[in-house]
Amino acid sequence: MELEIKCTEQQHTAITSDFSPDTLLGIKAGPGSGKTRTIASRIAYLLSTQSQSGIRPDNLLVLSLTNRSVNDLRTRLRAVLGPMAAQIPVMTFHSFAGKVVGCKYTDWNILDDDDLRRLARLVDMGRSASSMAELRSHLRGARRSTSDVAVVARIMEMFGSTQVFTHDDVLEECSSLLHSPPKFVENYKVVFVDEFQDVYPAVMNLVLQISKGRHLTLAGDSDQSIYGFLGASFRQNWERLMERHPKPNIVHLNQSFRSTPEVLQFANAVLGHSTPIHHSVKPPCGLSPLRLSFTSPAEEREFIYDEVTRLVDISGGAIKPSDIAILSYTNREVDSVLNYFSERGRFGLCKLNSNPRWLQSPLSFLMQYVRVLVDPRVNFPLLCSLSTVPNIGEATLRKAVSLATEHDVPVFEYLHDSDYEKPKKLDMLPHYVKYIAKCRSELNQNDPDQILITLLKMGKELGFDKVLSADGFTKDQLLEYRLHFDTIYNTLQRAKAQKPLEHTVLSYFMENYNNDTLVTSNSIKTSNDNEVNFSTIHTAKGLEFPIVFILSGNNYRLNDTQRRVLYVGMTRASSLLYFNKLSNQFVDGLDHTSKPLFSTRAPNWTSESVSRLLTDLGRRPLTKVHQLASKLAHATL
Repeated sequence: MELEIKCTEQQHTAITSDFSPDTLLGIKAGPGSGKTRTIASRIAYLLSTQSQSGIRPDNLLVLSLTNRSVNDLRTRLRAVLGPMAAQIPVMTFHSFAGKVVGCKYTDWNILDDDDLRRLARLVDMGRSASSMAELRSHLRGARRSTSDVAVVARIMEMFGSTQVFTHDDVLEECSSLLHSPPKFVENYKVVFVDEFQDVYPAVMNLVLQISKGRHLTLAGDSDQSIYGFLGASFRQNWERLMERHPKPNIVHLNQSFRSTPEVLQFANAVLGHSTPIHHSVKPPCGLSPLRLSFTSPAEEREFIYDEVTRLVDISGGAIKPSDIAILSYTNREVDSVLNYFSERGRFGLCKLNSNPRWLQSPLSFLMQYVRVLVDPRVNFPLLCSLSTVPNIGEATLRKAVSLATEHDVPVFEYLHDSDYEKPKKLDMLPHYVKYIAKCRSELNQNDPDQILITLLKMGKELGFDKVLSADGFTKDQLLEYRLHFDTIYNTLQRAKAQKPLEHTVLSYFMENYNNDTLVTSNSIKTSNDNEVNFSTIHTAKGLEFPIVFILSGNNYRLNDTQRRVLYVGMTRASSLLYFNKLSNQFVDGLDHTSKPLFSTRAPNWTSESVSRLLTDLGRRPLTKVHQLASKLAHATL
């Protein structure tokens, strides 16, 4: 394959760098520096005749931490390589770990935090944080036979022969299994790791294990390392790599194609760098970042709403609500503004999440029904499904488990089979179990329409609809749930198109509903132009927006980590940045300087200033918008 790539000199150096076994390339890539494009181009180069590598697509392994970055990489690879891109293994670390673990265990399951809370109640361990930590420890101990026998016995009653992991356990198990790797792993010759600055210890262990004897390309930016609370430490990870690769090849991508010079200079100042470390290639926009001061969060919320309204209106609709993001450190701060926007009512609202939005809602409970329909013999999802039936408590469910265990059969069989004698306390349960059996026998597990209808019917029969609508639905909630069901249905359709022969649509959906196999960017963020975006800075990482508001909460007395978080938030903005503060908040080295890099006055939007903003956005200038509106009005009259 011949290859022609348009790139900067720095990008070219990274793309064509040495890829011999046991070598390391580190790409330090600032925000908007074309990192994803450079990774995709390097992959294309390795597969081209120019590299003389003889490398095939299945010799490559591309890993990242989030579904979003995996989808971005796949999209960029398709643009460069066309159909060949589908042959390259690009996945999250958890997807890769699951693939390795699946080679050893044919029957295994991952429990998320909600599952752990339900399990803790069912095995009578309480609901506190210490109970959750203890339960995680018991799950690990159960696989090694090193845990409390009584607790392990209660857990095993829930899952039988199914191996149970938490998300971190899967990574740990994968690292262990790679000492004697599955056959497919032996094909890999070159490993890529994206977003290296966010790698935490369990992932780092996997990186070291999978890259042994192979070339490793890392891409990331230590200035965007913001996951220290998960244990991520760029310095410690780099030191571990240096023990194996004392002479790495380092390439700096320090040109930004995203943010204006004004935004980037301001963001660099927040980091405290005396000289800029990244430079914008864009011409100056002529609009300074804004450092506005408010007497209270309430005043700030009102200003933001009015300013969003003003930007949309004064641009004649050329600036859309979806161009705007409102970011902060915590969900509490973000939600306070989101709720205010909801009360005012003009705009749609999009709360960004790292995972599909429906999984952040009560509808995630539907996955218990999916698991029961695939295999009702596993006790845990069946018991979760029955837990919403009115007048069925956890004590009743534990009793059912105990009696089924005495007969050495799954709870489903014990309750479904009339030959087993049952105490009066369990009188209600057989009816619902037989209903589940009927749903399962009548369901075509390869038909997305039937699957979704069956899930809805089960929710109504098993009482989940009453849990969901206990306080009634608002109009916005109904719209949100409708969008969630659309996402679930579309994911089922993708499962139908992608599933291997040995799977049904339902079983393939069950295994991949929350990983990069089936999750798309639209599952995480809708494409509604009328929706203003709301997000924590951590969740917005990797995204960009023309206009960004950063809320005032905690924007003072900044430590190094907080400065990096703010830097990430500020560099989401391509054209216009509002970096708010309360009147008593100040940032050392930023406020009270002789040459401030920002304006402290609310903008007085004129035709000229709006035109400058629209020009930077590549949109129609304001005068043309007004001319078009005038012509349309005249034509209508």
